[in-house]
Amino acid sequence: VYIGSDDTYLYAVNPDGNARWRYKTGARITSCPAVTADGSVLVASTDSCLYAINSDGALRWRYKTDDKLTASPAIAPDGTIYFGSWDWKIYALWGSSPLANSPWPKGSHDNKNTGRSGAKR
Repeated sequence: VYIGSDDTYLYAVNPDGNARWRYKTGARITSCPAVTADGSVLVASTDSCLYAINSDGALRWRYKTDDKLTASPAIAPDGTIYFGSWDWKIYALWGSSPLANSPWPKGSHDNKNTGRSGAKR
């Protein structure tokens, strides 16, 4: 489980609730992380950067924009990473890995956003 926080950290938590690792970004994280098939965790931060973190918690790469990022990144089937910034631009970065084939690889579950919380309407 991966959780972004207002305290600037991206947390990796084991299913038993114990912490695996944490990675400090430069500012708050207000978006949901997304996990790629190669195990990278993508997270946007209000420090204007999109981060790719390896499954062991080490920085893989960071991409800086001209303003803060508050929305979750999207990963296309071909691995392209899409995200928007408060600089009024939408970015498309070449990626080598599609969305992970796992039970819940991103906010709203999958690229079709079929996730449901189980709450009754």
